[in-house]
Amino acid sequence: MSNGRRVVVTAGAGGIGLAIARAFALDGDRVHICDINEAALTGITTADPAITANVWTSR
Repeated sequence: MSNGRRVVVTAGAGGIGLAIARAFALDGDRVHICDINEAALTGITTADPAITANVWTSR
């Protein structure tokens, strides 16, 4: 059941960030993750369509 929350998780492509993102998604939240690892983000969003993602680069 969706509770209407929208969550943004930085460094969400692995480790604690990914665990947090998945926990929110399991709770029905709309989750968006950001990270610098594009390949990891692509894999995560393909495996779990409840999570959307963006690559963050700093220049």
